[in-house]
Amino acid sequence: TFSGVTTTTVPNAGVEAQLKQPDAINKQLRNFTVVVGEKDSVTGKDIAGLKSELEKQQIKFDYHQYPGLNHEMDVWRPAYAEFVQKLFK
Repeated sequence: TFSGVTTTTVPNAGVEAQLKQPDAINKQLRNFTVVVGEKDSVTGKDIAGLKSELEKQQIKFDYHQYPGLNHEMDVWRPAYAEFVQKLFK
């Protein structure tokens, strides 16, 4: 997710149920990436909550917070480039 919303903002019982199955998630997802700008006032709190929940459930994920940036393309462009490179490793 690149500065995405979570079930905090957009409730989804199916997603919430899946998050309670960390072993299945860890087995199925090999490139779970969470990205946010440090000063993101649009989805920053959502992403902080998601990060906390993933850590609590021991779900494996890559996390990158871009210092000094908001909810903007200067976060998403490099995040996308890095994400795509991981697909081909």
